[in-house]
Amino acid sequence: MSASPSTLDAVALYRDADRMARRAVRSGRLPTADREDLRQELLLDLLCRLHHFDPARGSLGAFAQVCFQHRAARAVVAHRREVRERHGLRLLCRQPAAGPYDPTAPLALRLDLDRTLDRLSPAQIATVRTLVHRDGPAMPRTTRHRHLHAVRDQLAAAGLRRAA
Repeated sequence: MSASPSTLDAVALYRDADRMARRAVRSGRLPTADREDLRQELLLDLLCRLHHFDPARGSLGAFAQVCFQHRAARAVVAHRREVRERHGLRLLCRQPAAGPYDPTAPLALRLDLDRTLDRLSPAQIATVRTLVHRDGPAMPRTTRHRHLHAVRDQLAAAGLRRAA
């Protein structure tokens, strides 16, 4: 059974969509300028799925929340994938602002990176290989993140930073 437009509480749905868009932008680290677009996507997705709503199974507000959560999660995943594909992890090798170009800088970066990788534990090296090749064995997310933070700290200590 589908809901008719007269049963919709448009103000409440708009407010819920706005709240979900704010939460997705904040927790998913999306650009703030995308909040309005995301809110509109949430509402449009709800309208497209409205024919699945059955008042006997629950309230319209609960149905809308589930639709909003699923669409917001898909938007965050898509944004993260786009950022990862566009930027990836790039190491900086910055030259002094006023100084001349140093042709040995890439070699120095490579030596710093090799020296830093020699300090990593076998578990951290396995994490780096998994992240680089994306085909390693699955490991618990918390373990992967703990190793990743340790690797990031080692690289930062060696003066290697993530590109802005």
